[in-house]
Amino acid sequence: MESSYDLTSVAGVRAAVGSLKRNRFLNRQFGVELWLLDKILSLFDSNKLCETQKKTAEALIRAGKENGAKKMTITMSQQAGFNCDMPIDGVNIRAMAGNKGKMTIQVEYS
Repeated sequence: MESSYDLTSVAGVRAAVGSLKRNRFLNRQFGVELWLLDKILSLFDSNKLCETQKKTAEALIRAGKENGAKKMTITMSQQAGFNCDMPIDGVNIRAMAGNKGKMTIQVEYS
């Protein structure tokens, strides 16, 4: 898995979904859902990605934990919001609001 994801554009979310699809375990478990998400993304413009950004960020954080990642950076739209109350043992999440309507989420796995 990559260590940085930008979920503020359709291309960025599609790249993140592609990363999830390349994971054999996740692709076996969620292959149909990932395929469907990829197809849905092809229909949306970047103004309608808020909910998709949140779900993709959560999936990336969980996948990072399951795959032994040490750190991950995710950039997403501030409008999407992000609930840092995800109960994942051994994961520290820090969100920072940035400029140009973007925020960065720093994830450290222990």
